[in-house]
Amino acid sequence: MLDTARVTRDPDLLITGHAAASSCYFWMGELFKALEHGDEVLALYDGEKHRHLADLMNHDPKTSVGASQRDWP
Repeated sequence: MLDTARVTRDPDLLITGHAAASSCYFWMGELFKALEHGDEVLALYDGEKHRHLADLMNHDPKTSVGASQRDWP
């Protein structure tokens, strides 16, 4: 998904790809990789431009990665 997003320069697919990667890495126990992809979602996401993704995905990508973000020491 991320490779296709980069080739096609599709910002929606890029956000969705990073959100999917974040979720996958989280459940695999690779928390730092999950956070890296989550940070990409947060950096790319613009509420005005990407609000429609919540309708397509049945959840908001910024909210879903934000739920796993933390302030580790």
